[in-house]
Amino acid sequence: MHTVGWLMAETRSRRKGCPFCGHMHIYEVICAPYEGGIEIRVPDELIKGRIPSITLIVDSDGGIGDEELIQHCVEKDIKRMFEKQYFFEPPIFGSRSKIPDDCHMGPIDIFWKCKQCLRTWSPVSQKRFTKCPKCGMNSGISFLYGYPSYLGFKSINRGEVSTGGCCIDFNNPTWACKECGHEWGSPQEEINKKFLESLDTDDESH
Repeated sequence: MHTVGWLMAETRSRRKGCPFCGHMHIYEVICAPYEGGIEIRVPDELIKGRIPSITLIVDSDGGIGDEELIQHCVEKDIKRMFEKQYFFEPPIFGSRSKIPDDCHMGPIDIFWKCKQCLRTWSPVSQKRFTKCPKCGMNSGISFLYGYPSYLGFKSINRGEVSTGGCCIDFNNPTWACKECGHEWGSPQEEINKKFLESLDTDDESH
């Protein structure tokens, strides 16, 4: 039964593939940060008995580290954040609803990484991508307004969302394209669009 369930999960993940290049081989990456030189334990509900294909220790700037470097920073009181990343294949958490309730919050993070184009995205965090009306690429990421949470900062650093600052205005865009930089979809733009559509409907009725 375990083998059948694993194959079904693999089939589901391969059917979706990378939203950017369409490649079907992707990693599920579970990130466990270090606090005081000690790695925060990843709940068994997320590991599910799997053995990672790769494990990496990275710092907040994306540099590669190791346990010795972490202890050095702790001893010298160097303010540097580290996390251990566990790469699993294939992914099994295709949506937020599949993650155990007690794993939704806290410092443990999950994202997916394409083995072909190396882009990352996080379906479990409900990050959405949309088609850019200018270049046509499926690379539109949403703006995050206000002060980001811990996981919000990580999503910004990975390029899953774009920071819009703390000032919220009706003219602020909703989407930004990672490929061409085009921004669109402000609330005011949507209001104007619906207003024009209502005028067209009134014209047709007369």
